Amino acid sequence: MNRALKERLKMVYYSNFGHVVRFLPEHLKYEIRYKEFKQSVKAIENQSFDETIKVVFLLEFPEMWNSCKSVFEAMQQSENVEPYLIVLPKYPDLNNYPAFEFAKSIEGNVIEGFNSSTREWFDISELKPNYVFYSRPYAKEYPNAYKPCNLSKYAKLCYIPYGFEFIKGYHIEVEYNLDFFPYVYMLFFEGQTSRAYCETFCKNRNDKKLFEVGYPKFDLTYKTRREFPHENVARTFLWTPRWSVETMANDGTSYFELIEPLISYFTDEKHKDLNLIIRPHPLMFTNFIKNGIMSKGSVEELFHRIDCIPNISFDKNSDYLKSISVADYVISDFTSMLVEYVLFDLPILYCGKSDKFDSTGKQLDSVMYHISDYKSVEDALDDFIARGDIFKSKRKTVLDKLSNGFDGKIGERIANAIISDYNSAISKS
Repeated sequence: MNRALKERLKMVYYSNFGHVVRFLPEHLKYEIRYKEFKQSVKAIENQSFDETIKVVFLLEFPEMWNSCKSVFEAMQQSENVEPYLIVLPKYPDLNNYPAFEFAKSIEGNVIEGFNSSTREWFDISELKPNYVFYSRPYAKEYPNAYKPCNLSKYAKLCYIPYGFEFIKGYHIEVEYNLDFFPYVYMLFFEGQTSRAYCETFCKNRNDKKLFEVGYPKFDLTYKTRREFPHENVARTFLWTPRWSVETMANDGTSYFELIEPLISYFTDEKHKDLNLIIRPHPLMFTNFIKNGIMSKGSVEELFHRIDCIPNISFDKNSDYLKSISVADYVISDFTSMLVEYVLFDLPILYCGKSDKFDSTGKQLDSVMYHISDYKSVEDALDDFIARGDIFKSKRKTVLDKLSNGFDGKIGERIANAIISDYNSAISKS
């Protein structure tokens, strides 16, 4: 089956019509797995309890650590919680192991989940964890021993999404897919849309714990904003192209449309005092190569080309906040990070679609500049520089609405929820 046909079928599958077709099978699948989950939780709560709560965090992509970092650090400050970070390669590519190097900078209990020398996986059951945190919900991208259906047999699974969802439809169904979601015990939602979707499965059941105490990534946004307040002087632009190609079933990348115009614009003699930071989605070039859209050689050639341009660079940091902290404007495809850009009070030139946005997404959309309003990206950039940020005052109003719980203590609240749940289970035993 060719890729174009697969994408068309995918479009139908994830459409409103497709949801009606999927509704009954989805709920039947959930019910079967929910029974397994319920039995596992009961067995776990019938075991003996220690004074120390052992909590494990799994990490494959260093870029996703920010979704759990403040929770991990809050637990490190607690006397009766013992947090562990287990780093994993980007399964099934066992040689792609950036989390291993990244974790060397993290203080605390860090465990190598895969031993590259012996080619063996760490047996997580040896730790006897009480809770395991996932931020990446794709079961097929974990080895068998780390799949949710297996870990849930001896630990309560917790989930903090790596991205903030503000869009309805298939994005939510992927984020809370049924190879993963049925086995999760505690869910820490980033927004109302995600919670509403999950509640359609969890109605009148108290076996899953649903929380909306804030999105822990915002703890880092809060801290970074205080340390690096923006002046928006229109000197540094951050471009964040998406990983997926343009399809009818998903928002596509602006990479192929904008790469040459942006290079031309920033190498023009008139714009030598401007800077462009390119931060593609971590999977972008891998996906392009995999699908035959680009070759490995052409990607290497591009990196070499950019290395020779003094005011254009690729952001190779694992922590995206470093680039956000120095950016004055963002050129962005669809991404969950749009919320964080607004919280940083950054003007956004948006290249994606917004027709499926929920109420939060519509607030974001109201303060974003749209590339479709201009003849070209060059016109848009010229307009930014000439007119300045005309949405700044309106963005302040939206920012105030979005920053509920924006106090730097979200990780602490999630850590307290874990402690409270553990103590509650002890009192019932």
